Amino acid sequence: MYLKTDYNNRSKPDPPTAASSSYCLECGLTWLVGRKCKDIAAKHPVHATLDHEYAGTRRSLVVHIDSICTNNGLPNARAVAGLYFGPGSSYNVSIPLTSDDKPTNQKAELWAGIHAMQITREKIVSDCAVHVYHSRNLAHFRLVLVTDSSYLVEGMCLYFKEWKVEKRQGNSLLIGKNGQIIQSQIIQNSTEFLRLKSEVELLSMVGV
Repeated sequence: MYLKTDYNNRSKPDPPTAASSSYCLECGLTWLVGRKCKDIAAKHPVHATLDHEYAGTRRSLVVHIDSICTNNGLPNARAVAGLYFGPGSSYNVSIPLTSDDKPTNQKAELWAGIHAMQITREKIVSDCAVHVYHSRNLAHFRLVLVTDSSYLVEGMCLYFKEWKVEKRQGNSLLIGKNGQIIQSQIIQNSTEFLRLKSEVELLSMVGV
């Protein structure tokens, strides 16, 4: 995953060009077409290779996520997170945030990522396994989340490693430094960032 900050640094790799993908009508999912698996990207079961030159190549599942929040920052704000697995996919869903969630645009972006990983873990992994009978490893794949939210990407890929987890009033919160001042501050949307981290770990336990 490339960070937005990489784009302005010529010493870093150029951002990737538009990737080719293949939507499968059988499983209702979009898979990345990689250099080594172009000829098999649209084959089943679960787009996994068996006993030819691409054996062991993992598939990359592509999910587009986005969100919208009206009246952002106001008491009457309303937000929804959207997940897009492909045209007509039964996994496509929009998930509204409730007033109890205190919706904001940034929080909705994080919820989109959370739900994309949760649906992948709870539904897609088991659905894909139905098609797999040659090897228990064939259901394993990568998950690629496509988002225009630098807040989500930079938070998870750049800043998270600098934050500390602390218990405050029975709740786990992320704590960071306030600029150059040696003073700790609670990271906004700590609960959602920690939930994202948890989903990453849970996915790894099932081979994603």
